Formats: sequence, structure tokens, C-alpha cells
Amino acid sequence: MIPETDFVTPVDIPALIDRQTFGRFHLQVLLLCAATLFIDGFDVQSIAYVGPSVSKDWHLGPGALGPVFGAGVLGLMLGALVFGPLADRVGRRTVLISCVLLFGAGTLATAAAASMQGLLVIRFVAGLGLGGAMPTAIALVAEYSPSRLRARMVVVAFCGYSVGSASGGVVAANLIPAFGWHAVFYFGGFLTLLIAPILLVALPESLRVLSIMGGESEGIVRILRRMNPELQFGEATCFVNHEEKLGGFPVLHLFREGRAPATILLWIIFFANLLDLFLMSHWLPTIINDVGFSLQTAVIATSLLQIGGTIGGLALGWLMDRLGAYRVLSIGYVTAAIFIVGIGLVGSSVWTLMVSVLGAGFCIMGGQIALNALAATFYPTPMRSTGLGWALGIGRVGSFVGPVAGGVMLSLQWSTLTIFLLGAIPALVAAGAVAGLARFRHLTSGHDEDQGPVSCGAAIETSRPIEASI
Repeated sequence: MIPETDFVTPVDIPALIDRQTFGRFHLQVLLLCAATLFIDGFDVQSIAYVGPSVSKDWHLGPGALGPVFGAGVLGLMLGALVFGPLADRVGRRTVLISCVLLFGAGTLATAAAASMQGLLVIRFVAGLGLGGAMPTAIALVAEYSPSRLRARMVVVAFCGYSVGSASGGVVAANLIPAFGWHAVFYFGGFLTLLIAPILLVALPESLRVLSIMGGESEGIVRILRRMNPELQFGEATCFVNHEEKLGGFPVLHLFREGRAPATILLWIIFFANLLDLFLMSHWLPTIINDVGFSLQTAVIATSLLQIGGTIGGLALGWLMDRLGAYRVLSIGYVTAAIFIVGIGLVGSSVWTLMVSVLGAGFCIMGGQIALNALAATFYPTPMRSTGLGWALGIGRVGSFVGPVAGGVMLSLQWSTLTIFLLGAIPALVAAGAVAGLARFRHLTSGHDEDQGPVSCGAAIETSRPIEASI
């Protein structure tokens, strides 16, 4: 420990990160997290793409896979609720890699499933890892992003999820006819085995978390020099993070300092949007196939939901920077309701179907990507993973309700138009909640006003200038 009589040079970690230009290190973190979310999206969506083949192979009736879809989503929900706060306490890197290994094992086990009961348990376990990986990866990207680039970097990273979901359709359309539905999950398991060791070697821990947790200065310096080799620090340097380390039950902090209404509104938006997203992503292949289109057309059309989401996420992120997040998201969700109803009105027109699904994906999946970027700015570092995890976790209740409700409606033989008319309601609810959330936009400002922990534990002489050069 540095004696208290010595001068100590404080280096503010969040301020230092904000002053950096986007470089190779930022690209590395971005690509690693995007790759993780790619596999996450591939695995989550693959079970829907193989649904018709599994039903045919196992001689299941309409909607019989609803409990399997629901079990996977329940795992996603609990994974986000548990692993999000855990990442705030023990660090992002450990939790993210653990989640990747967990859902990788679940993906491979899915390929070996031989019964409905076994498949239900496996998808629940895989869902735990899938649910925990998403908020942790998003938080890590946000914490390495300069504030001026944060929303765009989060949007780009999360596009990995929608690209992975869409790729699942392309892979399924090619592998299922040749090798059967099991091959889709062997492929996903191989991708996981490929990315896991790369994460172990190349993924850094969050500097903001390390500085709050009192990490060793040597470890912080090593990461900072990977970020910018020109950075130099004297022997008396202390690394400061003015975001206070929080004690007690992490979720309670989401309701303090005026955050309660904003937190509840965020949960409503996540719930409504993910209900629609998972209702369509899980049942579109089956519904489209049942109304007379070929299985290949059904899979390709559902892939457009994810492709539209990728385009929509990038476009909505760009528009949010220029027109404001709340206005863009409100209009986007109203437009989503129109496209959802349009899917139920397409009749036998393939091109109308494709356009309607693409538009719905643009607004719903794209809106989810943009919403994640907005939510990442609402909470400071000590509760960022908790805030994102619980928003996604509560949203996963909607993810659970959507597929199960879809199965019930199909088993009752409701018309396609009725199903999609009901599906438009959550999109309108999300639009209204976004408008209400705009009243609390001041909470998205910085949280760095109060003095926080110093990694070396020594006293700080704040009148001394920072000697680190950039």
C-alpha cells in the first residue's frame, strides 16, 4: 500500500475510457461480444426452425411443442434475473464465459434429445446460460464504449443476436433436408466450442468493474495499455471510479433515487416487445406452413424477421441519435402493430408475406436492439448488469407468455388473422410506455458526480494533476 503521506495521482477510469478513440481493442471487445450474442441468437431461434421437423418426426399435434418453447424461455428469464446481478458482483468476464459453456452444453444435448420430457429439461438448462449471456455481454460493451459511441456500439453488438437468429433459418433450411433436425444443434454446439476458448484468452474484464471492486492496479494498467499502448502511468497512480459500490440486494437500487417509475416502464416495454417477438419467432414457421406455404418458404420468411431486425436496429439507432430515442421507438412500435396485422392479411401472396414479416422484424427486433441500447444508459456501472438483466428477465415473462399463448391459440384453431390482431396489442402497449418513459429521460445522464472507490485504497491528493499521458 502506498503511504498516506505520499502524493497519489488519481486517474478517473470512466473519463479515461471516454477520451479514447475507437481502436483495435474496442473492435476486439465488440466482435467477441457480438460473436457471443450471435451464438445466443442462433441457439434461441433454432428450436423454432426445427419445430415442424421435430413435430413430424415425433408425431406431435399442433401446438404440442409449446411447453418446450416455454421451458426454454423460462430458462432465459431466470438466467437473466440471476446472472445479471451476479455479473455486477463478481465481474462480467467470468459470468459471460460460464454462461457460454452452459448453453453450449445445452445445445449439444438438444441434438441428442429423444423425448419431449428430455427436450423440455435440456431447453430449460440451455436457456439459463442464454439468458445470462445477453445482459452481461451488453454491459461489457457499454462499459468499454466512449460515451459518444456507446449507443451505436451496443446496437452493433446486439445485431450479432439477430444475425445469429436469421442464420439459424439459413442453416436449418439447408441441413434439415440433408441430415435431419439434429444437425442444426450439432452445428450450434460446434460454434460454441469454437468461441469459448477465444473468450478465455482474449476477453478482458470490465475496467469500470475492476476499479469499483478494488482490482489490482497492475491488472488495470495491463488492460489500459491493450486499449492504448501510448498510455503511461507513474508509480503513484491510483485508479478512480466515481460510481459508488453498492451493498445490499442489488435489485432494490433500481427503485431508488427516482428510478422506480422508469424501471417499471422499462419492464413493461421489454415485456410487451419480447412477447410479440417470441410469439412470432417461435410460431411463424408453423403458422406459415399450416396456411399452405412450403416449409422452406416458412423458414425463409421467418429468417426475414431477424434480417429485418438487424437492419432495423442499425437504422433505429441512427435515427435515435438524430431525432430522439423516445420519439423513434414510439413511432416504431405503432408501425410494428400495423405490420403484425398485415401478416394476418397476406392470403396466398408470398411477396406480401415477406414484406410484412420484414417490416415487423424491422420494428420489433430492431426496436428491441435499440431498447437495449437505451436501457444500457439508464443505470450506472454498479447496477448496469442488474438493470439490464432484470429488464430482460421481466421481458422474458413476455417471452414465455408469447410462445405458450401461441400454442394455445393454435390448438384452439383460431384464425391466422385473429392471432395477429391480438399480437398487435402488445406493440401498442409498448408505444404508450415509451411515451411515458420520456418523462424520466434525465435519468440517462451521467452518474459520476459522487466520489467513489480507489483501486489501490490510498488517500488521494485531488489537487495534483493527472500524469497519465494519452
